[in-house]
Amino acid sequence: TEVREHRGLAYYIRANNVSLTDSGYLISNAGVDNKRVEDAIKVILDEFKKTKEQKIPEKEIQKAKDHIRGATLLSLESSDEVASFLGGQEVLKKEILLPEEFFKKIEKITAADLQRVAREIFRPEKLNLALIGPFKEKERFEKLLKI
Repeated sequence: TEVREHRGLAYYIRANNVSLTDSGYLISNAGVDNKRVEDAIKVILDEFKKTKEQKIPEKEIQKAKDHIRGATLLSLESSDEVASFLGGQEVLKKEILLPEEFFKKIEKITAADLQRVAREIFRPEKLNLALIGPFKEKERFEKLLKI
């Protein structure tokens, strides 16, 4: 919201996570005008930093939980997605939760849980940056990753 809607720094912005058996990653990507890329990176990193320092408001957390529930239920309308949902759990956790059990776990997540995870993952040594564009000055962008 801050990057695109409030500041108009990106044509689009999204985040996604990938969970693997022994690792994973969170990715944020955005379509940004080359002249505004530094500002966009700063604001994205500021948003990450805020999640370490301030608890996310309950209203925002509930909105995310509702989105996860709705998106999951919609995705489970096809048999291949049901197989992916259940099989992915077996591979990653060796435990299979039915959708309602999964949603109960999601509902238990608190602002303190999110802040704890943010403090674990949003550290300078864990951040990486990839840019596509006419950028040659590596140091210019490396210094931005010091959150």
